[in-house]
Amino acid sequence: MKRDLIFVISILFTLTCCNSKNNSIHSYENSISSRNFEFKKIDSKIFPLDSTTTGGNNNFQYIEGEGKNLIAYLNKNQNTLIFYDYKNEKLDFKLRMEIEGPNGVGNISGFLVNSLDSIFVYSYRSAWLYHINRFGKIVNMYDFKNSGKGFISRPYISGNQPIMKRGDFLFLNNWGSQREYYRNKDYPESLLAKINLTKNEINYEFSYPEIYSTGVWGMQLHVMYNTINPLTSEIILGFPIDDYIYVLKDGEFEKYRQGSKYFEGVNPLSTKSRINAPPPKMEVHNERVQSTYRTIHFDPYNQIYMRVVYKPISEEILALNDPILSVFPKASLLILDNEFNKIGEVDFDNHNYWINNIFVNENGIHIMKMDFVNEDILTFDVFKFELDGKY
Repeated sequence: MKRDLIFVISILFTLTCCNSKNNSIHSYENSISSRNFEFKKIDSKIFPLDSTTTGGNNNFQYIEGEGKNLIAYLNKNQNTLIFYDYKNEKLDFKLRMEIEGPNGVGNISGFLVNSLDSIFVYSYRSAWLYHINRFGKIVNMYDFKNSGKGFISRPYISGNQPIMKRGDFLFLNNWGSQREYYRNKDYPESLLAKINLTKNEINYEFSYPEIYSTGVWGMQLHVMYNTINPLTSEIILGFPIDDYIYVLKDGEFEKYRQGSKYFEGVNPLSTKSRINAPPPKMEVHNERVQSTYRTIHFDPYNQIYMRVVYKPISEEILALNDPILSVFPKASLLILDNEFNKIGEVDFDNHNYWINNIFVNENGIHIMKMDFVNEDILTFDVFKFELDGKY
């Protein structure tokens, strides 16, 4: 699939809202905060990797429960979830999932640990979601291939585009318009796949913002990023080309504009009604030379949102074909309060981090280190956010 090809090329680079018929839209223009803050490194957490497990993976989850603090990390090569003890930084246990057979779940590409005895695992290749227990036995399963109404449904799941659970519902990121090389006037309400766990039903909601009707954007600029606020159960959505953040509440959507100082807008591939799909490298090049928004994360301890911003890579740097500088952009972390007012930005210009790979606990904000030398460890640097002189 072309979507897979471009995503493989761009993953090294990246490691409905506006016309919903059933929901009201409220738009907010937020002011820039003048409050002082500090964002500083205070610690590191280092976990061992075996010879079959690679670092830099964006399929991971921090888990608290049953008296344990764990990090679950997906080894796709072995179809295995590796659970690390967070405190001791050691392997706790592994759960290897069968690919075929009565409890076969295919090749796993994403997961959600609801509890150690209630785990959802997803296979992008087959477009099936499986509910398994701690022994890898299938409890239930959900088929996305036949659930779309007039569109193809194949959710994309990762640690920074996670499965989100809200009550008896699961929400999965189902980005992709299926018409990426058209100038679309209307998009189907298909971006969130919503599973009713009680009724065993799959429905869809949310469509692309109006800005997407202004040009032909190609594959990667159609990516949607998501997170959930566990304190309010609000679902937060963002798009690479859009200043706005979209908030899904009960019965309505709200949007908040809080742009980065580095974001200058994004030019589409074309403003024609449609184009032939360009070579993948050309499409990725168009993305790299522009500033774009990326993943969104929520810190419930400080009650802040963090949105990753990619700075453009210059044509001169791209021409160097440097394996680091020409591939990985400089970035910033845009910090917002819990009402989406801008607090400030933190620059990450040294190419030391997989900046989208973030989790938060009471000890701080953990960002995965980029390490091409020490391939037998997985490292998260821990940062403290301090606002107005107080943690």
